[in-house]
Amino acid sequence: MKLRRILKVTATLALLMLVGAEVTIRLSGLVDFPLYIVDQQIGYMPAPSQRGAFLVRNSWEFNDRSMGTKDGWNPDSKINVLIAGNSIVMGGNSYKHYDKLGPQLEARLGEKFAVWPVASGGWTNVNESVFLERNIDVLERADIFVWEYMSGGLSAKSQWKNDYIWPRTRPVCATCYVVYKYVVPAVFGEMASELPPTGEVQQRYLDGFVKTIDSFYERKANVGGHNIKIGILFLYPTKNEVGLHKNNGWLPERHLIESVANERGMHVIDLASYDAWSADMYRDGVHPTIRGNKIISEFIYQEIATIMHSNSLQGGVGK
Repeated sequence: MKLRRILKVTATLALLMLVGAEVTIRLSGLVDFPLYIVDQQIGYMPAPSQRGAFLVRNSWEFNDRSMGTKDGWNPDSKINVLIAGNSIVMGGNSYKHYDKLGPQLEARLGEKFAVWPVASGGWTNVNESVFLERNIDVLERADIFVWEYMSGGLSAKSQWKNDYIWPRTRPVCATCYVVYKYVVPAVFGEMASELPPTGEVQQRYLDGFVKTIDSFYERKANVGGHNIKIGILFLYPTKNEVGLHKNNGWLPERHLIESVANERGMHVIDLASYDAWSADMYRDGVHPTIRGNKIISEFIYQEIATIMHSNSLQGGVGK
């Protein structure tokens, strides 16, 4: 009888602890993260029309076209800046919305510009090409197209791995999710990488890359009486690669990528060559700090401003 009572008390305490942990985790915002859609052609992408705040403070939002902005897609009111990439552009759960690259760039460009981030963690340029061809109106209506490129960007398409990296639904058991997401990898090592695949350029993916650039230039946008169609390929190195920038050595496929871009009128800029950029700008081996995002936005802003000024285009960046 005494043993039965002890077991009953123990079970009750365990249940209360579990309920307490569940409530605490949910209130802390640990499971308030973006949800994803698995797509056979694209691979995966952020679900449209969602918003939240990871850990209560790190706000995130996606509009009706799965873009990382609160504003619904409206290409008619401002000069449209499309910026495509992976977690460097998306920002991830570690940043508040306004600390991410897209909002930082929009703030620098000024009120006449609208920045539309198209990105997902782990994407390569292959995923991005398929997404943009699927959403061809977004690509065609962009006046300025900034496309991030990392080493191996045309080697493979990133595929959805599991719900702990790119969750499709809210977890039924928040405690179970947190244990598997954070505790298990800390004890047993990383279960699966969320970084993009790397490798040599594959011809079929290079063809898709070229097609996307050509699609961007096919339609001329008319803003303020001037045709504005500016393409910028933005080369982003990892922390290990940034030290190899001398003689442009960090990107093996540089000559091929630059040739393809330049032949089609895209400007190529390399963050590794920017004086303000250094290994101190990374919060890990790949992702920038908040300070790093500000420097990247300044780097891209300067290129846009220089091109618009040299072409005598109206728009008034920074106003």
